[in-house]
Amino acid sequence: MPIRRAARSFARLLGWTEITRSSGVGRTLAAVAVIDATGTGVFMATIAVFLVGVRGLSIRDVGLGFSIAGIAGFLATVPMASLAARLGARRFLIATSAAKTAAFALYLAVGSFAAFAVVAAVVATTSAAWFPAQQGLIGALLEERARVEVLASIRALRNVGYAAGGLLAVPALAIGGHGAFVGIVLANAASYALMTRLYWSLPHVTAEVEADRPRLRPWRDLRYAALTVTSTVFALSIVLLDIGIPLWIVRRTTAPHLLVGVVLVINTLLVVLFQVRGARGSETVAGSLALLRRSAVAFALFCACFAFAGRVGAVAAGALIVLGAVVLTVGEMLESPAWWTISFELAPAESRTEYLGVFSLNYEIVAILGPALMAVLVEAGTGGWIVLALAFVAAAGLATWLVPASRLAVDEEVASGRAA
Repeated sequence: MPIRRAARSFARLLGWTEITRSSGVGRTLAAVAVIDATGTGVFMATIAVFLVGVRGLSIRDVGLGFSIAGIAGFLATVPMASLAARLGARRFLIATSAAKTAAFALYLAVGSFAAFAVVAAVVATTSAAWFPAQQGLIGALLEERARVEVLASIRALRNVGYAAGGLLAVPALAIGGHGAFVGIVLANAASYALMTRLYWSLPHVTAEVEADRPRLRPWRDLRYAALTVTSTVFALSIVLLDIGIPLWIVRRTTAPHLLVGVVLVINTLLVVLFQVRGARGSETVAGSLALLRRSAVAFALFCACFAFAGRVGAVAAGALIVLGAVVLTVGEMLESPAWWTISFELAPAESRTEYLGVFSLNYEIVAILGPALMAVLVEAGTGGWIVLALAFVAAAGLATWLVPASRLAVDEEVASGRAA
């Protein structure tokens, strides 16, 4: 049957074979990713409308409240990662999922700016260190090769979930009214209750921190800290998609504004279809550095496309924007699994979750500084894209220099052993 063959092909692209091969652990983590992304997609598409249209907050209140929440999440990341190391990744995720169930339900009690700011800060705090804890859980429960494959599959599935969430938000926004938004808030809270149950079903993971063992402090590891800072350059792709590209298309090109949506569709579809393939080669640190260098080339080409798009006519600009969207996504698909492996493998096992918590600050830094940098980029014009392209290339070179040669030698020995 053509439909059945198409379904099998789509499942292979999403990496379902790799997930199935990793037994119940992979399937459970995949289910968590889809539930989380779908609930988040619906919630984020509707929460501002709910707060302004139903609860009576101003747009300024909503923006300031989420800014306060962002700061709270940033400050809580390292302490929460330390807590995850003490509890073990599985218990930490169970506890924080349960806390998020209650935290999101509290949105129904929001009736003032102060209440909203408190609830948003609580949600951000309970969400802090989630990604490093999940990295630690995957690292503890899966073998080396399966880690990268499952992580790539999960990233593709999360994009499917976000898209589904956005579609589910459409009827709620069309219906409007108090009841529809209350239903969305409760459904999102219920999704975290379900995730709590799924995390509970996973095998027990031993806590990393033991009383009789000295602990390594990640902020004293200058090499790892430098890699974290270097990775923030690549993390700029997030705000490029959300802010930089839309502003550039609207303000500095003659291309149709609808291309803003086209870029997002291209990005989502390519990640869904090709992320698993893009992760190949990132199983080792040496392979990941090679992917980073290719990623930097892709990002530099993206910068060139958008720089020229601001200097040509509408048709040529449109073609350059589409091409730029493709190479940007290629860069994302290469750098994401590469940084996962580098951050995981260079973190000492006895302090891994804390190290990964520090590394995850790259996204927090970008969330805080990224919007302002995008404004500077758009105002700078072509020169801004040139500087950004050079930054990507320099960051890839710096990452290669920062990784110890002794660590790369380990990968070569392992590869030689497998070949023999």
